[in-house]
Amino acid sequence: SISSFVILAFVLTFVFTNAFNNSLNSTLSQIEKEDNKNAKIEALDRIEKLTTFIDLYQKTLEEKVKERVADNVNFAINIIDEIYNQYQGFPQGVIYQRIKDRLRDIRFFDDKNGYFFIYDLKGNCILLPPQPKLEGENLINLQDSKKQYTIQRAIKIVKTKNRGFLSWFWHKPGEKIMKEKLGYVQLYKPLGFFVGTARYEEDILNKIKKDVKLYLSGLKENDYGYIFAYDFSGNSILEGENFKKVNRWNDIIQGKHIVRDAIRGAQIVPSGFFMKYKSKNGENSFSYIKLIPKLNWVIGTKVQNKKVLFKKEEQFLEEKAGKILWNSILILILIVSLFIIGFWLITYKIKQLFRKIKKSEINRTRELLEQKNIFKILFDKASDGIALSKDKKLYDCNSEMVKIMGASSKDEFLKSSFQDYLPQRQENGKNSMEFLENMLDIGREKGKVDFEIEAVRLDGKPIWLHISAIKLDLHKGITGYFVFRDITEQKKTEKDLLFQQKKLLFQATHDMLTSLPNRTLMMDRLHES
Repeated sequence: SISSFVILAFVLTFVFTNAFNNSLNSTLSQIEKEDNKNAKIEALDRIEKLTTFIDLYQKTLEEKVKERVADNVNFAINIIDEIYNQYQGFPQGVIYQRIKDRLRDIRFFDDKNGYFFIYDLKGNCILLPPQPKLEGENLINLQDSKKQYTIQRAIKIVKTKNRGFLSWFWHKPGEKIMKEKLGYVQLYKPLGFFVGTARYEEDILNKIKKDVKLYLSGLKENDYGYIFAYDFSGNSILEGENFKKVNRWNDIIQGKHIVRDAIRGAQIVPSGFFMKYKSKNGENSFSYIKLIPKLNWVIGTKVQNKKVLFKKEEQFLEEKAGKILWNSILILILIVSLFIIGFWLITYKIKQLFRKIKKSEINRTRELLEQKNIFKILFDKASDGIALSKDKKLYDCNSEMVKIMGASSKDEFLKSSFQDYLPQRQENGKNSMEFLENMLDIGREKGKVDFEIEAVRLDGKPIWLHISAIKLDLHKGITGYFVFRDITEQKKTEKDLLFQQKKLLFQATHDMLTSLPNRTLMMDRLHES
């Protein structure tokens, strides 16, 4: 009746509304999860690209520094060669003095702390601008802070290679502690000494840090997101609107030392990790953190929060759903009967579809079982021996394989190894296991290999085998498929045939009574000569 019809309409409206809201919430939740996942991937990709660029730039700058150090020494060699040619025939002391006068005050590199030094091959100091009092002294036994004999190492390089790079520790101007230097030395043969210069590794690293800092500070947030970087002491590397030149080691946000935890985490997991924390407004936040080892920096980016976007999408969908719902209620009473009929038809179609799918799956399963049975029959009834291996161990074979190798059962054959069936050496003198391994290596590389090998059955009977080894890449790993064929009789026939050929040839070229060479052999040899 009418009351039942109205009640049914309201029940259907309630069910429809509840189902729609559940579907809407499920869709929004799935979108949020997917977007958060993509945001993490984007954050990781941003940092990976930046660290790759930084590493490449660092290596490029180091190579350029090496080139510049070597170019400076070449420049000094050209000056020395010019003086040597100009004053050739003058006493050596005069030439040395001219060289020292020209090179002593030359300074280079960005901080102008680069200079040239000269030593002869006995370790005597000829030129050392920072410490001229050592000039004329023999420093062959000079050691740096790492107990390395610096001059001896340089002499060894120029004697063997004429030129080359080396590193050592030396006093930086105004500092007591020795710092590592990257140096380059080159022999000048006419005067029997070598010239060199060096640059402090610390200065190279500072140059790299300066350039990388400038690059990172210039990145636009809309291109790379929110990028941050700190040294191991918590000092902010970047400067700009979002960064100040401050130390954030002791900053506490929502009860946590976030910067400190990020730095320590990167030192423990230098390859990179995601860090979850509470932001200042109490929201859950994620950042991807990674170590830049040689710079002793930690770089990271914040995973973009999509929550505001979700709210807008949710509000839009809810408004649209409300309009649709009210329109549905107004016309629901008029079309409820059609809805029931349509629902029944849809249900019927769905059932038909499921029956069709089920039938298709049954047929597919039946086909797969038939194929499996066919393979099993071919495998078991094959006239050749077939064996399967994985990780260099046999795990299945057919009955013909057991028969060929003289095993009492499949288990006995599978428990054995290839070595159990091989003599120590083949007929041609090759080691049997080495020959087998070489053939299998070829099969792994090319996908298939065919070869013949002499073997011994478990009952001790010698046997010749033709083996086809095929590599199968299956979803569970790589499987070896081996086909064994007994060619003992074929080999025996080949040997008999070869023996008969040799016998007939001997009879044709030798006297039957005396076994001496006959006229035929003599004429053949004359033709050969």
